[in-house]
Amino acid sequence: MGSPCTTNVSTWTDPTLSNSILIKEVHFTQLQTAITNEYTRRGLTATFSYPVANETYVSHNTTLEDYNLINPLGSFTWTSGVNNVTTGSLVLASEVTELRNNINIAQQACICNCNYCTCNCNYCTCNCNYCTCNCNYCTCNCNYTCTCNCNY
Repeated sequence: MGSPCTTNVSTWTDPTLSNSILIKEVHFTQLQTAITNEYTRRGLTATFSYPVANETYVSHNTTLEDYNLINPLGSFTWTSGVNNVTTGSLVLASEVTELRNNINIAQQACICNCNYCTCNCNYCTCNCNYCTCNCNYCTCNCNYTCTCNCNY
Protein backbone atom coordinates (compact mmCIF):
# COMPACT_ATOMS: atom_id res chain seq x y z
CA MET A 1 0.00 0.00 0.00
CA GLY A 2 1.18 3.47 -0.78
CA SER A 3 -0.03 6.90 0.15
CA PRO A 4 -1.43 9.43 -0.08
CA CYS A 5 -4.87 9.12 -1.57
CA THR A 6 -6.26 12.18 0.18
CA THR A 7 -9.37 12.51 -2.01
CA ASN A 8 -10.72 9.40 -0.33
CA VAL A 9 -10.71 10.72 3.27
CA SER A 10 -14.01 11.11 5.14
CA THR A 11 -15.18 14.41 6.57
CA TRP A 12 -16.91 14.54 9.93
CA THR A 13 -19.65 16.38 11.76
CA ASP A 14 -17.90 18.21 14.63
CA PRO A 15 -14.46 17.49 13.14
CA THR A 16 -12.65 18.50 16.33
CA LEU A 17 -14.08 16.63 19.29
CA SER A 18 -13.34 17.56 22.87
CA ASN A 19 -14.76 16.68 26.26
CA SER A 20 -17.13 19.66 25.93
CA ILE A 21 -18.83 18.14 22.85
CA LEU A 22 -21.41 15.45 23.47
CA ILE A 23 -20.69 12.32 21.42
CA LYS A 24 -23.67 11.92 19.11
CA GLU A 25 -25.20 9.10 17.11
CA VAL A 26 -24.17 10.89 13.89
CA HIS A 27 -20.50 10.57 14.88
CA PHE A 28 -20.81 6.78 14.91
CA THR A 29 -23.11 6.62 11.89
CA GLN A 30 -20.47 8.50 9.87
CA LEU A 31 -17.71 6.29 11.29
CA GLN A 32 -19.53 3.08 10.38
CA THR A 33 -20.26 4.45 6.90
CA ALA A 34 -16.55 5.24 6.48
CA ILE A 35 -15.61 1.74 7.64
CA THR A 36 -18.15 0.16 5.27
CA ASN A 37 -16.90 2.26 2.35
CA GLU A 38 -13.26 1.41 3.07
CA TYR A 39 -14.01 -2.31 3.29
CA THR A 40 -15.92 -2.09 0.00
CA ARG A 41 -12.98 -0.24 -1.63
CA ARG A 42 -10.72 -3.11 -0.57
CA GLY A 43 -13.13 -5.77 -1.86
CA LEU A 44 -14.11 -6.81 1.69
CA THR A 45 -17.36 -6.79 3.65
CA ALA A 46 -17.74 -5.03 7.01
CA THR A 47 -20.36 -6.62 9.25
CA PHE A 48 -21.68 -4.76 12.27
CA SER A 49 -23.23 -6.67 15.17
CA TYR A 50 -23.95 -3.33 16.84
CA PRO A 51 -25.08 -0.94 14.09
CA VAL A 52 -25.78 2.49 15.53
CA ALA A 53 -29.27 2.61 14.00
CA ASN A 54 -30.32 -0.33 16.20
CA GLU A 55 -29.08 1.13 19.48
CA THR A 56 -30.92 3.33 21.95
CA TYR A 57 -27.54 4.84 22.85
CA VAL A 58 -24.04 4.30 21.54
CA SER A 59 -22.38 1.67 23.70
CA HIS A 60 -18.82 0.54 24.08
CA ASN A 61 -19.85 -2.57 22.16
CA THR A 62 -20.09 -0.29 19.11
CA THR A 63 -16.79 1.43 19.93
CA LEU A 64 -14.93 -1.86 20.34
CA GLU A 65 -16.50 -3.32 17.21
CA ASP A 66 -15.45 -0.26 15.18
CA TYR A 67 -11.92 -0.65 16.56
CA ASN A 68 -11.90 -4.36 15.61
CA LEU A 69 -12.95 -3.49 12.05
CA ILE A 70 -10.44 -0.65 11.61
CA ASN A 71 -7.40 -2.29 13.20
CA PRO A 72 -6.79 -4.94 10.47
CA LEU A 73 -6.72 -2.23 7.77
CA GLY A 74 -3.24 -1.03 8.67
CA SER A 75 -0.58 -0.53 11.34
CA PHE A 76 -2.10 2.01 13.68
CA THR A 77 -1.13 3.55 16.99
CA TRP A 78 -3.88 3.23 19.59
CA THR A 79 -3.37 5.41 22.67
CA SER A 80 -6.89 6.39 23.80
CA GLY A 81 -7.74 3.01 25.31
CA VAL A 82 -10.47 2.36 22.73
CA ASN A 83 -9.18 -1.20 22.43
CA ASN A 84 -9.57 -1.72 26.21
CA VAL A 85 -12.94 -0.14 26.94
CA THR A 86 -14.94 -0.96 30.06
CA THR A 87 -18.60 -1.89 29.69
CA GLY A 88 -20.79 0.84 31.11
CA SER A 89 -18.20 3.61 30.85
CA LEU A 90 -18.77 6.72 28.78
CA VAL A 91 -17.57 6.89 25.19
CA LEU A 92 -14.81 9.50 25.20
CA ALA A 93 -14.08 12.13 22.57
CA SER A 94 -10.47 10.88 22.44
CA GLU A 95 -11.70 7.40 21.49
CA VAL A 96 -13.93 8.65 18.68
CA THR A 97 -11.16 10.95 17.44
CA GLU A 98 -8.70 8.07 17.35
CA LEU A 99 -11.16 5.84 15.46
CA ARG A 100 -11.74 8.65 12.94
CA ASN A 101 -8.04 9.39 12.52
CA ASN A 102 -7.16 5.75 11.92
CA ILE A 103 -9.94 5.10 9.39
CA ASN A 104 -8.75 8.26 7.60
CA ILE A 105 -5.22 6.82 7.51
CA ALA A 106 -6.61 3.59 6.03
CA GLN A 107 -8.58 5.60 3.44
CA GLN A 108 -5.39 7.30 2.23
CA ALA A 109 -3.73 4.01 1.30
CA CYS A 110 -3.45 3.29 -2.40
CA ILE A 111 -4.75 -0.26 -2.81
CA CYS A 112 -3.23 -1.92 -5.86
CA ASN A 113 -4.23 -5.02 -7.76
CA CYS A 114 -1.07 -6.04 -9.59
CA ASN A 115 -2.38 -8.44 -12.22
CA TYR A 116 -1.85 -6.53 -15.46
CA CYS A 117 0.19 -3.49 -16.41
CA THR A 118 3.44 -2.51 -18.05
CA CYS A 119 4.52 -0.73 -14.85
CA ASN A 120 3.52 -3.55 -12.47
CA CYS A 121 1.17 -1.24 -10.60
CA ASN A 122 -1.84 -2.00 -12.80
CA TYR A 123 -4.92 -0.82 -11.00
CA CYS A 124 -5.54 1.30 -7.97
CA THR A 125 -8.99 1.57 -6.40
CA CYS A 126 -8.35 5.13 -5.29
CA ASN A 127 -7.67 8.08 -7.56
CA CYS A 128 -4.07 8.69 -6.61
CA ASN A 129 -0.73 8.77 -8.40
CA TYR A 130 1.44 6.99 -5.86
CA CYS A 131 1.62 3.23 -5.63
CA THR A 132 4.15 0.86 -4.03
CA CYS A 133 3.21 -2.29 -5.99
CA ASN A 134 6.64 -2.75 -7.59
CA CYS A 135 6.69 0.85 -8.79
CA ASN A 136 7.76 3.91 -6.88
CA TYR A 137 5.96 6.62 -8.75
CA CYS A 138 3.37 6.38 -11.50
CA THR A 139 2.23 9.51 -13.35
CA CYS A 140 -1.03 7.99 -14.55
CA ASN A 141 -4.24 7.90 -12.50
CA CYS A 142 -4.03 4.14 -11.86
CA ASN A 143 -7.79 3.73 -12.23
CA TYR A 144 -7.17 1.97 -15.56
CA THR A 145 -4.39 0.02 -17.20
CA CYS A 146 -1.15 1.87 -16.58
CA THR A 147 1.16 2.35 -19.54
CA CYS A 148 3.81 4.56 -17.98
CA ASN A 149 7.35 3.59 -17.05
CA CYS A 150 7.54 3.52 -13.27
CA ASN A 151 11.29 3.35 -12.77
CA TYR A 152 11.37 6.85 -11.31
